Amino acid sequence: MTTVSEPTALASAGVVTSLFTPGTLDAARTKDTPLPADAPLFPEPPPVLAALDAAIARAIAARHGRGHLGMSQIGKTDSRTLWLQFRGCLPEEHSPRTERIFRLGDAIEGEIVRYLRQIPGVELHTTDPDGKQFRFGYFGGHFGGSMDGAIHGVPEAPKTWHVFEAKSVSGKRFAELEKKGVQAWSPEYYAQLQCYMGASGMERALFVAYCKDDSRLHAERVRFEPMTWDGLLAKAQRLLEAPEPPASSYRDKSWYEAKWMPPITAAVYWTERLPPVAHCRNCRFSAPDLRSEDLGSHWLCSMAGEEIPAKVVPTGCQWHQWIHALCPLPVVESDATRTVYALPDGRHVANGADDYRSQELSEASKNGFTVLDEIGQAIHQTFDATLVHASEPLTVGEGEDDVPF
Repeated sequence: MTTVSEPTALASAGVVTSLFTPGTLDAARTKDTPLPADAPLFPEPPPVLAALDAAIARAIAARHGRGHLGMSQIGKTDSRTLWLQFRGCLPEEHSPRTERIFRLGDAIEGEIVRYLRQIPGVELHTTDPDGKQFRFGYFGGHFGGSMDGAIHGVPEAPKTWHVFEAKSVSGKRFAELEKKGVQAWSPEYYAQLQCYMGASGMERALFVAYCKDDSRLHAERVRFEPMTWDGLLAKAQRLLEAPEPPASSYRDKSWYEAKWMPPITAAVYWTERLPPVAHCRNCRFSAPDLRSEDLGSHWLCSMAGEEIPAKVVPTGCQWHQWIHALCPLPVVESDATRTVYALPDGRHVANGADDYRSQELSEASKNGFTVLDEIGQAIHQTFDATLVHASEPLTVGEGEDDVPF
């Protein structure tokens, strides 16, 4: 590439030395990457943004999600959603843009902490004495949450320790918050505050909201309600102990909360397809260990008769069978080795280690199990074939005998 750090040589060659002179930037480009004369300098959309979104999407897909029922979730009115989330049935389907909104919110909440610490007399901790985020756990760690912080020296009550929680919200939501207050504005946030107060022993909470549109702030103190806390604990226990998902609280798919579900989430929620990933938490042989004292969110396997190793829980094993209520197909019969379902055309299909594995049935459920027609089942049985997603790489042997068709 020609540089503009040698004015003498460039001047003698008659080349303009300013990069801001029309034509100079083109002359400085390498010869092996020419651009057409009419090519836009910034194509729409710029490839860099497409690459950025793809990188964020990969990071979202690689996450396993939380492995417990969260205190930040328990205030949701729909228990079916909570159960499906706890059992790892609903995928993370938010867009890269939404992910950036979440991360911006984290940064803003950090700024709120910085501002509060500038108030004389305020003591605000965001980590425990070990340098870790404040973490609470109940029922063997399967119900828990992470508190933003603990604050002392709040001008309205300088001698009282408060649970501290901060949120960033849009202008529209901020206006509603100022009009209603946090309890009526968001039952989820209110329940979260009650959980943190109940778990920490503090009887007051300071909730601060930041308006992302114009940087206005809202702050309010919340009183601890012991009966609310007891009710939330009881709700969590019911969900953790439930072997199958509770009924939906939504009237139908058109209900205002239900209609915003992403496509895959909605299909799983309404039992129109199986969850995308089979693992121990959605296996009919597993159950959460609610009595573990180390709060490690352990799972027990009734087939193996022992605790499931932590590294196995996210992936499951070959003996995985779907919880019956998750499958759109009716159960014909079931035992320890397999569950037999009835297909829409009256034929049967079995879920088990020696039949269709759970992940195969999940793939088949995407199109209403039509791939399990007579030809598909014949191929599966004759060649010991495995049903996989079309985007997965297929490994084929080198000799003619390795491919029987």
